[in-house]
Amino acid sequence: PRKAHVGEPLRILVAAQDDLGPTEIAVRGPDGAWQRPPVERRGGPPHGFWTEIEEPAFGRHRILVGDGQRVAACAEVDVYEEGDRLQANQGRVWTPHRKWTRGIENVYALFIERLFDHPLDDRTWPNLTELLADRSHNLLYGYLGQGEEEKLALQPDCADLPYFLRAYYAWKLRLPFAYRHCNRGFEGKAPYCDREVHDNLATIDGVGTEVGAFGEFARNNVANGVHSG
Repeated sequence: PRKAHVGEPLRILVAAQDDLGPTEIAVRGPDGAWQRPPVERRGGPPHGFWTEIEEPAFGRHRILVGDGQRVAACAEVDVYEEGDRLQANQGRVWTPHRKWTRGIENVYALFIERLFDHPLDDRTWPNLTELLADRSHNLLYGYLGQGEEEKLALQPDCADLPYFLRAYYAWKLRLPFAYRHCNRGFEGKAPYCDREVHDNLATIDGVGTEVGAFGEFARNNVANGVHSG
């Protein structure tokens, strides 16, 4: 989560370009005791690992990823007594604080893989909202601490879906997101995209919360501006 807090599980996600071999995730709590929770794994590249601490204690947690004395990565996470309050619409849909990197792309690939990791049958979902509301498959479920999955209503068509997923991920992790308005083209004429770039700095009026602003941005700005080629 963006701000881990007491009363909510602490989900730990690792994405690696290279195969780390035998790997576990060890977490030392504020009391100095170590936990080694069960780890879900996915082959790659990118290679993915994730786990959860169901009831994290208040204070600083140290996380080690590796095997025995071999440490592939480490991090520290503070768990607060309370989560973020409901964020008001600040005008812009969101302001980026990160940039796209290979590591961020690896996490995105893992997010997509897990989201659609279901049996090979005739499974369908009526809309994207229902799919994202599945906590066991959405690795970013509740990441912002705003109850966002219960408040979003996202119903992209097949052409909009990749843009919606990319926008959702960028919004969660505060990454830049942009697109151009394009038409569908017609017989003998390829689709045409205008030169103006539309992005996450767009202003959404008449919506009170950050979650509501993103929903409007996805349903109106993005859905009405992109098409499949």
